[in-house]
Amino acid sequence: MRPCTLILHFAFLVALCLTLTACPSHSSQGRLAREVEHPAPPADLAFFHSVPVQPARNANKEAAFITISDQRHVSGLLKARLERVLLQHNFTLTEQPSQAERIITLKILYKGPGNKQDLQTCVKSGYDAALSALQGEEGVLVADLLLVRRTVPGKNAQLRNISSRTRKSSTQVRIGLVTAHREVLKGHAMEEALAEDIAGIAASSEDAQFYKPTTVTKKKSVRKSKKKVSKRKKTRNRG
Repeated sequence: MRPCTLILHFAFLVALCLTLTACPSHSSQGRLAREVEHPAPPADLAFFHSVPVQPARNANKEAAFITISDQRHVSGLLKARLERVLLQHNFTLTEQPSQAERIITLKILYKGPGNKQDLQTCVKSGYDAALSALQGEEGVLVADLLLVRRTVPGKNAQLRNISSRTRKSSTQVRIGLVTAHREVLKGHAMEEALAEDIAGIAASSEDAQFYKPTTVTKKKSVRKSKKKVSKRKKTRNRG
């Protein structure tokens, strides 16, 4: 092999190695390690909820489905953190919402400077309310949480879509976190604490709103009874 060819091959290998080294890792575990997997929340971290909540320590192996909206891209790998904490609280995880006994929908609204008084006002405005302006010298995180508890149908039941699921209860809550240590905003200690709070609320059976059980089977039986009545009427009219 000619010397110039060897030099070209060597240059190509060096360039390839540099490219692979420069490429960022997209794995959740790698990114979570860089974020610090278990950041310690500040001692003065305070929580506020728009409705009363009764957190529980352990679930009963309910399957949980998670969706997180983070348009500001400030929460880091919150979903990975929440999944880990849910498993620690005795949940199982599923990627199929139709098979979930607990659907967790979270929307990150704000992470940045603020103050405790304005945060309390923002939280009191309630779930899905307009976000008021926040400013100050403290660190603040605001999120809206929707929890839906449902009964997963048996294997023989056929659901056409997710809207046919059997809801048992739900909770809509706005959550606010605040600390005097504004530098905490640079890391993800507040998200770690938020994941723990959400898992505790999800494990609780004390939801804010309860629903009457309506199953697909009951709906089908009602339809069948209506058809029978209409057939009887037609038969009488013919007679």
